[in-house]
Amino acid sequence: MRDRSNRALGLCLLALLLGSLLAWAGCTASQTAYPTEPPQRVTAEFHSIALLPAQFVSNKPDGFCDDDIGDELRSALARALRSRGYEVLTVPDRSPGSFALDPPTPDPGTIPDLLQRAPSSVDAAIGLWVEDYLATTLCEHLEAKDLEMGVALVLYDVAQEKELGRWRAREWDSGLGTSRDTIWAVTLRLTDRLLVGIP
Repeated sequence: MRDRSNRALGLCLLALLLGSLLAWAGCTASQTAYPTEPPQRVTAEFHSIALLPAQFVSNKPDGFCDDDIGDELRSALARALRSRGYEVLTVPDRSPGSFALDPPTPDPGTIPDLLQRAPSSVDAAIGLWVEDYLATTLCEHLEAKDLEMGVALVLYDVAQEKELGRWRAREWDSGLGTSRDTIWAVTLRLTDRLLVGIP
């Protein structure tokens, strides 16, 4: 009788282990399935860049502690670009607080209407499309904060109105710190990966 109980317990543990492995594999597959662009580096020379307002195309921040996350991402990009010697201009967002989704990421070679907001005085402009956005308990003080973002960055020549390159990245972070800590970690890592092709 004891042997049967031990055998049943062993089968239950084996089933739990296999279930956990399958769940982990599913999560890994979903992360690696995020579309990426072929590695590329910009060869055109430019000295000034306009950062256009971030576009949220699938889901928008809806909490008081993440409503400015698009500007947080642009701030991280601006700091990194200035450290490389570029003059950076952040174009003001004219529609803060709107819950309407923005237009989807433009097809390669397509010039979005958003580019018209770039000043003619700059050489290049960066468009940001947040294609995936998932935030959990960012506004809770005593719970772990989870944030996942998938972003497409497209670089444009302003004068010629043409695309110079595009890059995609996805980052995730979770922790018991403040919402600012989580947002800072995700936007910093996204910046490192999105600017990989801009010297």
